[in-house]
Amino acid sequence: MDKIIVYVDDAAHAQQQLTPMKSREQTGRPVAATHWVLVACAPRMTHRISKWVSHSARESWRAKWSDKLFGELTPGLLASGDTVTTVLAKGPLPELTDRLKAEHDTSRVLDARSQVMAFRAQTQAERLRDRLTALGHDVRLVDFPDYTTHIGEEILTELHTEIQVAKRRLLLVEASLLVVGTAVWGFGDIPYTYFLACKA
Repeated sequence: MDKIIVYVDDAAHAQQQLTPMKSREQTGRPVAATHWVLVACAPRMTHRISKWVSHSARESWRAKWSDKLFGELTPGLLASGDTVTTVLAKGPLPELTDRLKAEHDTSRVLDARSQVMAFRAQTQAERLRDRLTALGHDVRLVDFPDYTTHIGEEILTELHTEIQVAKRRLLLVEASLLVVGTAVWGFGDIPYTYFLACKA
């Protein structure tokens, strides 16, 4: 049985990458089933978001995200008689790859992540910069947004201010709900009792 480790982060993109590999069954030759080791690579949260989200909440979101991703990918693979093992990536991918290769006794690895395309685009930008620099042009590669600049610092400050305002509003809503809930819990039976007394 062929064993292939596949890194995925988007179901639609992964299916496009896997379809050509599965199309070999259309050649008319008997093909052995494949054991797919699907490794879900959850999107990274930005530093700004991670400051407000607990570790347990992040792990819970990652687990739910991977379950949804696997739920979209595995039915099609299982329907063709293949075997699927699901793994949620944690830690550096090189170490995880070495461990999975040893565990499943395979050297075949497919990176079907959609974010790889963004990485390749960045690589092309770097190559273009190097090419133009070699031709004598003054080229600078800019990463946006850049919070190290003066305007970037102002934007970041404004974002933090909006976050603080939103947190204060949320605390006010929570406090209001707590007061109302306590009042209903403690005295909610009084209007009902009065209503019954009036009907009597």
